[in-house]
Amino acid sequence: MDLAGLRTLLAVLVDPKQQQCFVEARGSLEKTRFAHWGSTILSQGQALEDSLADGHTAADHVGRLESQNIKLSKPFLTAMLRDGNSSVEAALKYFHCKPNATQLAVAVYAVGLLEKNAHQLWQLPAGTGKSRVIAAAALVWAKTNREGLVHIVIPHELLCKRDTATFADLWKLGDVENRVRYQRSPPMDAARDDLVIMDEADLLIFNHTDAVKTVLAKHMVLAFTATIS
Repeated sequence: MDLAGLRTLLAVLVDPKQQQCFVEARGSLEKTRFAHWGSTILSQGQALEDSLADGHTAADHVGRLESQNIKLSKPFLTAMLRDGNSSVEAALKYFHCKPNATQLAVAVYAVGLLEKNAHQLWQLPAGTGKSRVIAAAALVWAKTNREGLVHIVIPHELLCKRDTATFADLWKLGDVENRVRYQRSPPMDAARDDLVIMDEADLLIFNHTDAVKTVLAKHMVLAFTATIS
């Protein structure tokens, strides 16, 4: 399915009366393309680079995303990116599978944007560390919200088991092991204050359309997909 097909699909999931606007730019991370459907965002860009070698920090990349799109609240950014001393980076420091600066920036930006856009759909190309972005986003949200669970939905059984095992130590390091749950279908029993993060979002939208509609009506949602297919 191409981008036009996804636009048609999203029209089913969001209010078609909401104003649509498209902000487009081509290039690397700082020139990502965003398409806005009301409160739903699609981000489609070239492969995100591992930017540790060029010395750019997560704060640098968040700034680039802000310069091209929507600015985040300063208190949130200060709490997340203050000289590497945030509770999120403290947990990541000793984790064996930590996100790089670019992946952390995408996670921070997505969570920070929930205040203005409660439903977001991101396309992160294959090979860019989508699983690490999702885990980092879950950690950022849990550390900045004292209440509520994070439901990470991964429809593929093997991938769900892999990520559950891979990131188990991260939740312990972040002291949020009781607030992150992995599952294979959209959560129908989630509390209103919970965050839902969906991997393989296009697959979930097609195979669990009614459940996705229900989740969107009640919860903040970060949805991710590698390729629109």
